[in-house]
Parts: sequence; C-alpha cells; structure tokens
Amino acid sequence: MEAADVGRPLLSRVTARRRFRQRPSQTLLHLGLLILLALSLYPVIMMVVLSFKNPVQWLDARWLPTFPLRQQNYATAWDNVIRYVFNTILVAVAGTSGMLVLASFSAFIFARMRFPGREFLYYSVIALLMIPGVLSLVPAFVLYKSLGMYNTYWALIVPIATGGSVFAVFRLRTFFA
Repeated sequence: MEAADVGRPLLSRVTARRRFRQRPSQTLLHLGLLILLALSLYPVIMMVVLSFKNPVQWLDARWLPTFPLRQQNYATAWDNVIRYVFNTILVAVAGTSGMLVLASFSAFIFARMRFPGREFLYYSVIALLMIPGVLSLVPAFVLYKSLGMYNTYWALIVPIATGGSVFAVFRLRTFFA
C-alpha cells in the first residue's frame, strides 16, 4: 500500500487503479497520435538540420547531420531578408496604429455621442463584416493605381488601417459603452 492510499477507502483505491488501466483501443490511439506527431515534426527537424549544411555537405549526406555546422548560413540569410523584415514591421506598425486610431474615434462616437440615426449608421458599418474582402480586391487595386499609390508603402498600409476597422469598431464600442 502506498503512502497516498492510507486513509482512503478500499473501493476508491480499486477504482483509481482501474482508471489508469489502458484499453487496447487507447493504446492504438496513442500510437497513431505518436506517428502523426513524428510526421508533423519531421519536416521541421529536417529544415533545422539542412540549414547548417553547405552545398557539398548537402550532396554527400542529405539526410544526416554533418559536421562542422555552418552557422554563417544564418548570417547570410539575415543579410538577404533584413529589408523584408523592416518592410513588414513598418507596414504592420503603421497599419495597426492607423486602424486603432480610426476605430477608436468611430467607436467612441457610436458609444457615447447621441445623434439621430446613430444605431442605423452603426449597424450599417457592422453589416460590412458580411462582405468578403476578396470582393474588394480589384476595385481597391484600381483605386490605389489611379491615386498614384501603386508600388508604395501606402498601398499596403491603407487597407490594413481601413479594412480592420470594422471589427475593431464593433469590439471597441462595447468597451467604451
């Protein structure tokens, strides 16, 4: 008898032991899940292993780790992607900031100001959530091209600032109310 079982009735100890017994179906389920886990992790592990190889090592031993590990591959990759990382951070920060400013003003007005047609206008804005964003891709492209924003940061920032505002207005209005 274990120390944890002292003081417990015999019936609860027996049911506790039965609870930890596995049925064959559970064993097969766990085996299947382990196989799926291995299949899911294999590409990630191979990506890490291959990222430390030079082309000659890759040709000689493609599936096995080789030494010496080439950490300069990461420095070379960073030099190639730093511009894209900067672009992503710039567009994400500017677009999100613009969206929060626009949505905060709109949501505060819908929550605190009283004016005729307020509820109708709010529900009209919320109805925009039902329109898929794909429907506005071509008209938005034509608009941005005619405004001279083609191939600029503004063509990326403006849709983020205006497109996400509808849901943000919905969320922030309840917060301000």
